[in-house]
Amino acid sequence: MTYHAPDRPFYVLGISQCAAWWSFVSEGSGTYLARKLAEDLELPAGTLVVVFDKKRKWLRRALKKVANSEVYRRTR
Repeated sequence: MTYHAPDRPFYVLGISQCAAWWSFVSEGSGTYLARKLAEDLELPAGTLVVVFDKKRKWLRRALKKVANSEVYRRTR
């Protein structure tokens, strides 16, 4: 069930990890990164920190469609 509560905002901080194709990335590294960011950053209450991996492609696509969402892209 989905509810719209404009007086209670909900934030999602989505992270995309970039790694070289030849480097090893453990299955739990995304979970560790999300947990570490949630602990170390000062985020508003009700913020979900998620790392976009293969299982969460659907969430990444859905968030791109949200009106007024902001995407920060790091330049190399």
